[in-house]
Amino acid sequence: MRHLGEIPAVPVDSTFASRAELSAAGGHRPLIAGISGAALEGADSIVLNGGYADDEDIWDEIIYTGLGGNTVETKRQVADRALAAANLALAES
Repeated sequence: MRHLGEIPAVPVDSTFASRAELSAAGGHRPLIAGISGAALEGADSIVLNGGYADDEDIWDEIIYTGLGGNTVETKRQVADRALAAANLALAES
């Protein structure tokens, strides 16, 4: 079940040892994908893990490049994102 908003009994500043632990707590369902959501419902969470060179977490602002369009070698964005699937969920939110 998708959960939007705060998760009861999980403080905002919680940390998790793994994505599996985070998923079990209800914080981010996918174990690999960075966007959790559905195109018609919106995104319920995103995870930044340093996997993309163009993503930035500067504490009170996040630059998140979305799904697809990057190269395996440099992990940099080289193409526009398609506004579909997980990217559409993120845009809906």
